Order: sequence, then C-alpha cells, then structure tokens
Amino acid sequence: MKNHHGILLFFSLFFQISNVQSQVDEKKLLDTYKEFGVSTREIAYVHINKSTFIKNETLGFSAYILDKAKKESLKITKNLYCVITDKNDNVIKSKLVKVNNSLSHNTFEIDSLFSTGIYKFKAYTNWMLNFNERNYYEQSFYVIDQEIKKPLNEKNYTIQALPESGHLVLNLKNNIGIVVKDQEGFGLANANGKIVNDENKTIAEFTLNQFGIAKAPLIPLNNRKYSIIVNYNDREIKSEIENIENTGIAFSIYTLRDKLGIDFKINKATKEIIKNKKFILAIHNGNELKTSTFQFNEKTEISKIINEKDLFTGINIFTVFDVEKNRPILERMYFNSVGINKAKSTTVQTNIENDSILVKLQVNNTIDLTKIQNVSISVLPSKTKSYAFNSNILSQTYLEPYVKGFIQDASYYFDNDTAKTKYDLDNLLITQGWSSYDWGDIFKEITYSNKFEEGINILANINKKSNKSFLVYPLKNNKTQVFTLTDSEKSFKHTNLFPEDNELYRVSIVKKNDDTEKPNLYLNYFPAKIPDLTIKSYSIPFTKSLVPQEIDDFQLNFTKSSDTEVLNGIEIKSEVQLTRQEKIRNRSYGSVDFFDDKKTRGGLTLAIFLSSRGFNATDFTGSLVITNPNPNSFNNNVPLVILDDVQLSDFSFLNNFPMNTVDYIEINKSGIGYGLRGGGGVIKIVTDPIKRLNQSVNFTKSDVATYEFPLTFNSPKKYYTPIYENYTSRFFKEYGTLDWFPNLKINENGLVTFKILNTYTPDINLHIEGIVNGKTFISETKTIYPLD
Repeated sequence: MKNHHGILLFFSLFFQISNVQSQVDEKKLLDTYKEFGVSTREIAYVHINKSTFIKNETLGFSAYILDKAKKESLKITKNLYCVITDKNDNVIKSKLVKVNNSLSHNTFEIDSLFSTGIYKFKAYTNWMLNFNERNYYEQSFYVIDQEIKKPLNEKNYTIQALPESGHLVLNLKNNIGIVVKDQEGFGLANANGKIVNDENKTIAEFTLNQFGIAKAPLIPLNNRKYSIIVNYNDREIKSEIENIENTGIAFSIYTLRDKLGIDFKINKATKEIIKNKKFILAIHNGNELKTSTFQFNEKTEISKIINEKDLFTGINIFTVFDVEKNRPILERMYFNSVGINKAKSTTVQTNIENDSILVKLQVNNTIDLTKIQNVSISVLPSKTKSYAFNSNILSQTYLEPYVKGFIQDASYYFDNDTAKTKYDLDNLLITQGWSSYDWGDIFKEITYSNKFEEGINILANINKKSNKSFLVYPLKNNKTQVFTLTDSEKSFKHTNLFPEDNELYRVSIVKKNDDTEKPNLYLNYFPAKIPDLTIKSYSIPFTKSLVPQEIDDFQLNFTKSSDTEVLNGIEIKSEVQLTRQEKIRNRSYGSVDFFDDKKTRGGLTLAIFLSSRGFNATDFTGSLVITNPNPNSFNNNVPLVILDDVQLSDFSFLNNFPMNTVDYIEINKSGIGYGLRGGGGVIKIVTDPIKRLNQSVNFTKSDVATYEFPLTFNSPKKYYTPIYENYTSRFFKEYGTLDWFPNLKINENGLVTFKILNTYTPDINLHIEGIVNGKTFISETKTIYPLD
C-alpha cells in the first residue's frame, strides 16, 4: 500500500464511509501516530562468541546498532553501555564502548568475580531509555568454575488459553492459542492435548510444537465449561478455559498461500449493541500507520482477502479502536516475510597452511564497499554445547522488539523460510497477545529526556573572570584544542571527547605573554556514569537443556594464548605501518619524517631537528624561535606551525617539546595549499596517541591541571583463543573454543577470509552473524571439514 494515510480498500462493501465525526477521530489517530512514529529508534544486537564459559575464559562480543524502522545501520550514537548482571540483577561488570559507524566490539574477562551460575549480558544506548519498547539487547549465559553434579530438575508446567485478538466470544468460532510452559518460560515440546467440555466430550485435539505452542478451534456454547488437557510422561495437566464473553468481536487472520484473510464476527447479542457503531482498524509497524473505518450494520461478519505484499515487511500490528470510547479493544500481530533483507554464504573453502587453516567464505551478494560490511564469526567444534542463543540478528531486528513477552528460540523463525516456520510464527503471535507498543504511550505527549550520545562532553567552569585561552592537551582519540574566552564568559564546553581507559583531561592557561599557568576549573561531565537500564520488561532465561550436567574438575585446564600469535601480530602490524607511511608521504606537498624510539634517542630536540631541515631554530632563551632563511614571502619569514591540526599562535608551548611523542613531522617549505599564511613555510607536527599515553613528562609540570574522567571508554581488547591440553577430549568438543572474529570485512568480490589454528579437529562450526551493504543481514551456521 503506497498511501500511508488513505482509506484501505481491501475491505468488503460492508465497510461504510465514515461521517465527519469519525473522520476527525481517524485524523487524530493518524496525526498522533505520525508524531510517535517519526522518532528514530535504535535496536542493539550483540553477537557473543559463546553461551557457556569456563572460568578465566574471555567473552568476546560484536555489537550492531540498527535503525528500527529502516532495518539498516544507524550511525548516530557513539556510546554503547554493556553490563553483566547476576541472577539477582546485580551488576557484576560494566563497560562503555565506542560505536564506530554503527559497529563495536570488545571483551569481558570471566574472572574471579564469577562463580558457577547463570548471568545476563545487556547492551543499550542512552536514547533507548526514552521508550518502553524492548529495543535493547539481553542474553543469558552460563559460567562453570567447579565440578558439576547432575541436578534433579523437577519441571512444573502451566497451561494458558489465549484467544486470537484477546477475546473468546460466545457462539462464535474462535481460534484458541494454547501455550504450555515451565516455570522458566520454556515450552513443553511435542505433547498431545485436547479441549473437552464439562461432559468430558472432546471438542478439539492438538499437538504442541517444539516450543509448547498449538492452535485449536472452539465455539463456546451457553452454560458450558471447557478445559484443556495435555498429556506427557504418563502425567496429565488440566486447565479450565476462562473469560468466555457473552458479547464482543471475534477477530481472526488466516493465510491462503500468498494472501491474507481477515474476518470480523459478532454474535446476535452483540449485533443489537454495536450494529450502528463505528470502529477504526489501524495497521502499524511502530513507524507507519494505515487506517480504515467500518461498522457492521445488519451484518454479523465482515471479511476480505488481501495480498501479503501490500502489508509492511515484518510485523504488522492490527488494532481495532472503539470510536466512541476512543480506545483499543482488539489487537492481533501478523508477520509478513516478503521483503526481508537476508544474505547467505554460497561456499566455504579451507586450505591447510603450515599450522593454520585458511578459510574463505563466499557471500552471495554484490558488495558495495561504500556501505557498511561486518561479519562476526564464532569458531567452535561442531559438537559444541556452548552456543545456545535465543536471538540472531534477524530476529532482533524484525521480531523481538515488537513483541511484549519472551520468545523461545526466536532465531528459529528466520533460519528457514518454510510453511512450517510461518505457521509456527503465526501461532506464536496469537499467543503473545498485545504488542510491545503501549497505546497510552502513543497518545501521550512525547518528551525525550535521554539524548543521543556522541562521546563525553565537559562543561569547564572558571572560578574567575578572565580574558584567557585554555589549551587542552590531546587524547588518544581527540586532538589538541584551544578555547579562547571573552571577559563575560565563565565557562567553555568541550564536546565529543572519547577518553579511553585511564586517560586524563589535561589543561593549561595560555597567558597574553605566551607563558602558561595552571588553571583552577570545576568540571561537569556528561555522561558521568553508566545509566541504569530502567525499561521494565521480561527477562531472557538460559536454555535449561544446555546447562552442563556433569563436568569433572580436571577438565577445566587451559592457557590463554601462544607465542606464535604474538609474533604474527608484530609482522602484520609492521606491514600495515609501512603502507600507512607511504599513503601519508604520497599526499604531502613536502617532506615527511617519521620518528621511532631509535630516532629520538640522544637528546634530539625540536629545535635541533628543524635546524637540520633548513630552518633557523633556537631554544636557548627558554622559548622556541623559528624562522625560514629562504621564505616565499618577503614580509613573512616565520613558518606556520600546526600541532595535531591546531594552528599555534606562539611557539612557547614547543619549548622542550618531547620528541618521543611525535609520530611524524611534515615540512612544506613552499607553503602550497596555505596561501599567504604559508609564506614562511608550513611545519605540521603530528603526535602519536599511544606514545602520548606512555609519556607524562610534559604533564607533570606545575602549569598543567589534570582531571580524572569519572567514565571512560573501554578500548577494544584483543581476543586470545584458549590453548587446550587435549583437542580430542569430550570436554573440548562440548565446551572448547577454536577462535572468535568480531569484525571481519567482506571484500569487493564477496569474500570473507580468516585463519584459525589447525588443532586437527575434523568438523568445525562457523557461527556467523553480520550485516552486508548496511541493510542486509546474514545469520547462519556453516560446518567445515578442513581435514578432508
């Protein structure tokens, strides 16, 4: 449907054109929803390398931030909060990680803070806290740190009878969703059941699917009671069907191949009450809304068949409003799989190279390298019991944020596009009841107290009025910056800072005589702490069947890394460094000198270096003086000096400048590209953030004030694969790991290439999640046989 605000034309002639009053109500609904739906919403999906960890292992994760409406990468937010909580929801560990172009990756150490038990990983942004929808990510995982004895699991099951659209109406054919779950929320698989009346006569029979869900028809009659009976393991569970209504509307949806049927039915008692009453049918997906008005008049049934392709891709939420009372009375969700952006790999090639296995994964899409490409792969033995996740990137994008309750094994509905998975998904949506969208939230005035975050902002308050300049020293991810204030200004704001780990905020005052002194500032930080996840929602349980049953202590031995990995890393780093230096030299108009530890030994100063490059440079007077003996401008023999992209108005800051923090110096004596400013030449000094972190000589002076950040970003940590004593043991096959790759890229030919250690494991699983071309999702498991 291309007209998002027009009248839907798929209903039968029983639908009547609304009068003026109902049109006003419909317009109000459309206008209100438009304000609600226009707000950008983020979804967080996190791919974790395993679901069961041995104590002292590393949890690796790769995070994806997506636009909920557009189903594509969202590049606004830079701050992602990741927390691990215990069974009582106490925070065990937390991190702020930086999001680059909608992607992030990092690690958590499963260390002494953990003991045997279930934990939860949660990831969310500050913006998500504005909404009551479940747009954040949560996943339970299991930790083992001691011998496990087989527990006695006594399961108690309960039966729920959930009529389609929420109402079971007397004397009408209703579809009943049936759910049988244990106390943890997991379904009773494949059990048989039946609906019986109060005379024990069987009205309908059914078989629960693997998630304990089924559907059965029921026409409830006057003065009759009905019950559901389920048999399993020679036991019988029974539950009475309650809340049979004398009047109401039975609302059902059914599929006919690529078409959708919609039925509204009322009984005779209801007809006398609502035959002239008007209703609004709204169909929405959290972003767009389509409406139609209807009334029954003399009819007791309204029905129509429409094409699924005319619906929204993914979730369609059908809601019926009572116009007079201006409230929703029925709701039913339906999933339309037409148009889902899903990628697959076509082939996987493996080659043994020395002690490694080279893996080449071919993706079946045309690759646009200007778009975001990222694939995360967990490499585990094929018989693993350590990879049991409830979600994948497709279910988290298209399904789970729209549903109010827990969905067992939500990824199942996207693994295969078959008639069975569609049928199972529709039965699931019948039993889930109302969607995650609260119409009370939609109708209320929208306020956004939590903002999109792009780093950390500082408001620096100055204790005294002064016409001063403040020099803020660089961070690893931020350049040097100078703030010049007027007499009336009492503060300056420094935005988009990305301090990592233990970095400090360092500031000096630059006075009119070019001298520096230590400032006295009071700093406010935004954010200053990790915000609490205040959204009230259901919890994701851990799959009980995959909790380890019996493990002996002696099986828990492994080491963290190997020397060969370190050597390979040094070799790769060297190659990357050479390529980077070539690129910098190629785009320069002058000469470029790179500095390493060897080059800066022996008391090399900036004055000595510049003198060796043809400038007159001295620092004997306590202040660096630089002139160009052969300037291009007769009126300007002083070169333009740029430090970390900041033009310096005086050179006092460069006196005794620590050369061991310099990455490279570019000298452009002709001044090309800088106009008259470059008449005396241009000296561009670029410092190395890593070297700056390791050198504190310049920041221990009395004219520099240092301030601790209350919250910093956690720098990405390298994942180290455990090394096991025995790669043929049952323990390794079920709980070991071979490798984890959080940020693999796809090249222009659609290839993903990586290497793993050859442990002579005959069959290996590649658990793959990712995004292709910024808006197509890949989620699959591939088994490789590298020894064949």
